[in-house]
Formats: sequence, C-alpha cells, structure tokens
Amino acid sequence: MAYSFSTIDSRLNNIRDNTREGVDDIEDHAKRRAHRDPADVYEQALLDKTNNVEQTVHQQVDDVRQDVLRRRPQQGDPNYQYKAEQYQQFVRHAATGMDSMKGTFRTLFSRVGEVVRKIARWVRDNLPNIIVAIGTIFTKVVQAKESSGDGKRPLYRPAKEKSQMAKQSEQAREHGHDRQEKTPMTDGENDKRQHVETVYHENGGSSGKGGTATVKNQNQQEKGRHKRNMKDMSDKEQEKYFNDTINDFERMLINHVDELRDTIMSSRPDPEDPEYLDKKNLYVELVKGGTLMMEHLRKTITDLLTRYRLYLEELWETITSGKDPAPVTKKFEEHVDRYIQQRWDPIFDKMDQLAAEIEGKHKKEAS
Repeated sequence: MAYSFSTIDSRLNNIRDNTREGVDDIEDHAKRRAHRDPADVYEQALLDKTNNVEQTVHQQVDDVRQDVLRRRPQQGDPNYQYKAEQYQQFVRHAATGMDSMKGTFRTLFSRVGEVVRKIARWVRDNLPNIIVAIGTIFTKVVQAKESSGDGKRPLYRPAKEKSQMAKQSEQAREHGHDRQEKTPMTDGENDKRQHVETVYHENGGSSGKGGTATVKNQNQQEKGRHKRNMKDMSDKEQEKYFNDTINDFERMLINHVDELRDTIMSSRPDPEDPEYLDKKNLYVELVKGGTLMMEHLRKTITDLLTRYRLYLEELWETITSGKDPAPVTKKFEEHVDRYIQQRWDPIFDKMDQLAAEIEGKHKKEAS
C-alpha cells in the first residue's frame, strides 16, 4: 500500500508530539519529586517495602499450602487407606511445625515492635544524640541481613531442586488445590494475640530472655493440646485444621507488618511543634531505618518459610519410610531458634544496651 507524503508527515508530527508530551511528563515528575518533602519520599519507600513484604508473605504461604495439599492421596490410588494414614500423620506434624513458626514470629514481632516504639518515643522527646543511636541500631540490622547462615545445613537447595519445588506447587494448583478463602481475624484471635504480647512484656520482654521463654512455654502447651485434638479428627478435619492454622499464620504476619508500619508513620512530628525541624530529621532516620527493618523481616520470612518447605520434604520422606518423624520436627524447631538468635538477637542486645545508656542518662539529667 502506498502512503502519501502528507500521511507520512502527519504521522511523524504525531510521533514528535507524543515524544514531547512524554518528555514533559518526565520533567514534571522530576520537578514534583525534587520539591517533595524528604519525609514524604522516605515514607513512600517504607510503604513500598511494606507492600513487598506482604506480597512475599502471600506467595510464600501459598507455596507452603500447595506443598502440603499436593501429597493428599486420591480415591482409587493403590493402597489408598495406607497412604491416607501416612498423609494424616504428615498433616499433624506439618501443623505442629507451623504452630512453632507462629510462636517464633509472634515473639519476633513483639520484640521488633518494642524497638520501634522505643525509638519513636526518643524521636518525640527529641533526646540529645539520638540520631547516633538510631544509626547504630540500624547498622546492626544491615550487618545481620548480610551475615551468613548457621553453617549446619544450607538454607536453600540448589537451583534445580528449588525449581522442582516450584513446579510441584504449580502442579498442585492445576489439580484444584486452590487457596483457601481467608477470613478476617476474629475478636477472639485478636484477644489471644494481645494476651500473648502482654504476657511477653510483663515477663521481662525487654531483657531478651524472660518474655521469650514465657511465650515459648505457652507455645509448647498449645502445640501439645493441638496434637491431642488432631488425633481425634478425621482426615478432612485435620486438613481443615492445617488450613486454618496456616491462614491464621498469614493473617498474623500481615497484621504485625501493618502495625509496625503504622507505628513508624504515626511518629511523624507536628509542623506546629517548635522543635519540628529537629524532630523531622530524626523521624526521617527512623523511617529509613524502619525500611531496612522491613527488608530484614522480609528476608527472615522468606528464609524460614523456605526452610519449612524443606522440613516438609524431609518429614514426608521420613513418614513414607516408616520412621519416627518426631526428631525431624525437633530439628526444624532448633534450626528456627538458631536462625533467630543469630540474625536478630544482636540487634535486640544492642538496643537494650543503648536504651539503658540513653534513658539512664536522660533520667539523670532530668533529676
């Protein structure tokens, strides 16, 4: 088809006009960003990181769910009854491991929230030399994020095996094992979580020992009760129990992440405050550090849920080999404890040390 010169000129003019509009849009965006308050820019980075964490939670939890459900035997399979009994045993232990993970993350977020609330209080009070303390704390976060694992067992398997895990999850989806519908956390569940956090703080949470031990003991009692209850359930009831457990775990993580983000952003100073500029500079450092903390949490969630999937593989191999799965579950729980101790305890220890120095000095000066 032949085109006239006027048609070609018209199209070239349209291209020039569209290009000019695109360049103008980019320049306008750059100008708007250049004039934005730094606090707004860093808050947006925090919001983006929070969304990234929540997307990670949804994807990781969905992969775990599919990893369990794909092992469900089908009616008509050879030795169906025998396989169904193995699957029931597998689901019981999978739920036990998930209960352990819930307790670990409940304790972790309680401690992280305590750190953030304390720094936010320092920002509001505009205590002297706080900017140095904030930098020290979040330097520890970066160091912990870059540190290696415990050296006992690689956290990730080779790429070939990881791709196989992803393929198995996708196959489970194709077989109709869709995500379960998640319901909002009930008042009873909220009350239970608040009770656990209250017990944690009342039993020496800031020391890094008393509160952790209390929550861990409570989790052990809950796990024992769940084991006894599950033994009396049918296979469908056990599977529903596992789905309820993992859905509750997912909601708990999302709620904690949202609460952490809100705690940070609620610390933004009032522009009418006489010390607004000083407090805003401190607030920006808190937001930057909180964004680093979110990334460290995202990596922790990814690492431990990946390790949980490896635990499921080992658990299934053990059960189908006729061996006792209890040692496998115990090894997984010990791995999780070591991971938290190595990646998070140095941060909490440093925070406790700085808090004692800063608040002790502040009280001394006030008196």
